Amino acid sequence: RKMFAKTLELGAKRYQAPETMGLGEKLTNALLDKLVRKKVAQRFGGSLKGFVSGGGRLDPEVGLFFTALGVRLLQGYGQTETGPVVCCNTPATLKIETVGPIFPDVDVKIADDGEILVKGELVMRGYWNDDAATARAFDAEGWLQTGDIGAFDDAGRLMITDRKKDILVMSGGDNVSPARIEGKLALRPEIAQAVALGDGESHVAALLVVDDGWAAEKGFKDAAPDDAGLRKAIGAAVDAINRDLSVIE
Repeated sequence: RKMFAKTLELGAKRYQAPETMGLGEKLTNALLDKLVRKKVAQRFGGSLKGFVSGGGRLDPEVGLFFTALGVRLLQGYGQTETGPVVCCNTPATLKIETVGPIFPDVDVKIADDGEILVKGELVMRGYWNDDAATARAFDAEGWLQTGDIGAFDDAGRLMITDRKKDILVMSGGDNVSPARIEGKLALRPEIAQAVALGDGESHVAALLVVDDGWAAEKGFKDAAPDDAGLRKAIGAAVDAINRDLSVIE
């Protein structure tokens, strides 16, 4: 267990800040390649070159976990309407927080409201026998409106930050991403599921589902929602998440 934890620690450091690794850490990390990462690779057949992640935004912490273990995880992006792949990380351009550089012969731009727009031969001509839906899918200049919110990093790699329809507009005009808040909450062992609410309100609230396994382990299996001990434990988990969020979030 200690070797596994050290593998995650040094693997993350090798990815995030390799220049800060000392000689001892480099030697230890090389040893862990043999003692831990090689065994992990064997669990995947021994000759795995990489996974491609798609279908939804990859949580960076999940990507870092696999990367630290020596399992290459390449996140990509696309939609059925784009035939379907617009971009993808490659081993040479891998950055976990992004979905990679745009493929050749594909045009992508970010609209004023942050929406990702796509053009190219890969884009559909329209929905079958549904002219109204087709008209809604494209803007006046013929760009496909993906409904996803994103931005480019300094190297031209695309980053997906949210779904356009999921943005909460608070009463003060601030835009809040519920997916970001929900993702952080659901990473806590105490919380199985989370839904963030607050469109048009002055603050964000959340509906939380307590994790059954955690509840059984901590003696809260049959606790009522207003149980003082349960509320204190969940409150502490939410407080910990709030420290990583902005004031409006």
